Amino acid sequence: MNTQSAASSACRSSAPRPTRNKIAHAVFCALSALAFGSVHAADSAATEADPQAKPTDTSAGTDSTSLETVTVTANKRAESLQKVAMSISAIDGKDMTNAGSQNFTDLISSVPSLGIFKTGSGRSQIIMRGVNAGNSSEDDPQTQETVGLYVDDAPVAINGFNPEFGLFDLERVEVLRGPQGTLYGAGAMAGAIRLVTRKPLLDTVEGSVETSVADIDHGGTSYDMRGVINVPLVKDVAGLRVSMYDDRNGGFIKNTTTDENNINRADAVGGRVALRVLPTDSLTVDLSIWAHDQNDHGRGLDETGNYTRAYQSPENSNEDYTLSNLTLTQTLGWGSVVSSTSYFAMNMLNRWNLDKIYSSTYPALGLSADGPMASLADETHLNDFTQEVRAVSNDDGVLKWLLGAYYHKRNRGYVNAFPDPGWDAYTGLPSADFGAPTDYAFWGIQNVHIEEAALFGEGTYKLGNFALTAGLRAFDWKERHWQYQSGFFNGGATSNGMQHSKENGVNPKVNVAYTVDDNNEVYAQAAKGFRYGGVNQVIPMNLCGAELEADGLHPSTDYGSDDLWNYEIGNKSSLFDNHFTLNGSLYLIKWNNVQVRRGLNCGVNYVENAAGLTSKGAELELAWRPIENLKVTAGGSYTHSTIDADTPELPALKGEFAPFVPKTSFNATAEYTFPLGADMHGFLWGGWNYVGKRVTQFDPANPLYRVMDAYDTLNVRAGVQWSSMEASVFVQNLNNSDGVIRQVSATPFYPDGAYRVQPRTIGASLRYWF
Repeated sequence: MNTQSAASSACRSSAPRPTRNKIAHAVFCALSALAFGSVHAADSAATEADPQAKPTDTSAGTDSTSLETVTVTANKRAESLQKVAMSISAIDGKDMTNAGSQNFTDLISSVPSLGIFKTGSGRSQIIMRGVNAGNSSEDDPQTQETVGLYVDDAPVAINGFNPEFGLFDLERVEVLRGPQGTLYGAGAMAGAIRLVTRKPLLDTVEGSVETSVADIDHGGTSYDMRGVINVPLVKDVAGLRVSMYDDRNGGFIKNTTTDENNINRADAVGGRVALRVLPTDSLTVDLSIWAHDQNDHGRGLDETGNYTRAYQSPENSNEDYTLSNLTLTQTLGWGSVVSSTSYFAMNMLNRWNLDKIYSSTYPALGLSADGPMASLADETHLNDFTQEVRAVSNDDGVLKWLLGAYYHKRNRGYVNAFPDPGWDAYTGLPSADFGAPTDYAFWGIQNVHIEEAALFGEGTYKLGNFALTAGLRAFDWKERHWQYQSGFFNGGATSNGMQHSKENGVNPKVNVAYTVDDNNEVYAQAAKGFRYGGVNQVIPMNLCGAELEADGLHPSTDYGSDDLWNYEIGNKSSLFDNHFTLNGSLYLIKWNNVQVRRGLNCGVNYVENAAGLTSKGAELELAWRPIENLKVTAGGSYTHSTIDADTPELPALKGEFAPFVPKTSFNATAEYTFPLGADMHGFLWGGWNYVGKRVTQFDPANPLYRVMDAYDTLNVRAGVQWSSMEASVFVQNLNNSDGVIRQVSATPFYPDGAYRVQPRTIGASLRYWF
């Protein structure tokens, strides 16, 4: 039977799909057909497929039981993870597949000192090493992240709305703990996460097609389809790599008002095209574009503890991202020069139901509560341009160095509105009288324009067994901000005109490493992290003036930058002929002039600078291969993050613990492979994650204070590999934990509720590679 015809037939006979995904489905089917057909069309001169395109068979073809060498590029040069004198974790594609990770937020609890909580697709906040003073606001387009997010060299972090590109066809994910301000800039004051993509191969046809289906306990059915193909265009000169994914999550929250099940169902469709060309032996040109579209039907907020909630107004969201990058690498005798040019565009529609507000507002106006209701609609349109040029020396001398220049420009438009057809007629309050368009109970616009330029450098000098590293980043940052707010719920029109902010300064870093022997290294480091300030939204005094006066509050029109110093010591050890690795670190962080967000009962937020915060802790990771077919990993962290002084802005009292930061977290995995016959073996994998208790506020006396209990999850996977196929079954959250990822206190929008881990999910997957 013709395999290409079989693939096409299978696609034609698949179940009907929503109209908006027909194009993505057609692309996937074409990719599947090409994958099957390419097996027979591959040039006989091509070398054997690169092992990154298929699972690693640890039971075949080797007599070694040592651990594989992990290469990372955290310092913008290729190095062995065990030789990098910093706290870093690397998660490869196989580990992510076993754990069922589909985007970077699924890495929570599997990496020491990393915390991520989210309220839906594309809405997340990242916390590292306890550097957190409260939850971010989804309606604040200015608050900057404390943890950077990068795809290769391109920065894509947006606090509260971090793009969740699919974790497919990646070399690895690198998690860098501690300030990365020297090489990565202001957005990485507590650390950084890097998604490192696979690059095209120039001499090999390879690819894979995979699919999985899973059932969520008392929820819906999830499935995904993924495919990738690599084709040399001109052998050893040019190659093309194309990947795509279509991931669907079935959801598990019920809306008891509308009797609709699985309202938090979501889907993500994306694809990446990468081209690599070697015009000369010393010049490499990499061009790529990654497009991603995702949406959910509603927020997965559990208001009852029974995976249910009640609301009437629509609450869906949609986000699309496009990331384009051109990287030129010129190899020279002394090293290389790299130019990375990136353009990132994001469009987002984020809806909140306003049932709670309308149900109280209409009776207050003497009207029936059954009047027209609508959802708050947040729209974000963002365009980022980034250019970086750096020169990197070779590693073969006593001195290695890196020098670079960086430029970043961001334009972000934000609309925050209550579009409510029928509002004007029902209330008799024309929106135009409040400065808003017809039938807009609230209408606000913010435009933010940011430009940043920086020069950075880092050098390492080897002196015997010592390696002395010093780094510095000098930056200049400017912001223009304009906003206009209007409507009944704003009490009329307000505007701040055009506001300007600017910052400049330097971020230093010093590191001393000592090589005990070829397998053991210790290091000490001091590094500064930094975050820019911003401009507050205008506070409507006719709505909030009485509250501000009663509480003695005097909010400023802007807020300043905050910074921290991170001091740490650590070790990297490879023991027992590299059968066992042990990496650990101890750190102390002093965070100054902390940016905190104060929420007013009138529904407005503003940011101000408060007292400092101290975070201290420990991190440990180990990997062990006791026998050829068994690999065990484990990790954990302890974090003690507290406020330094009484801080009424929060409010908080000295010594109280930072919100959303667990004192302890642990993880462990084990994988065992065993032969089943010629060209066939089986595998068993298990993973356990534990997240300690957390709180939502500093002060237990705060009426918004809630406790999130500790929880753990157990994931398992078992399967068979043979020839170029793999079939497996898996269970995620085997213990069916209902652990709380984020607790939400009652607000003008919502009652109390919780975002929980996904209930037990049972599924199966099938993969073919060539």
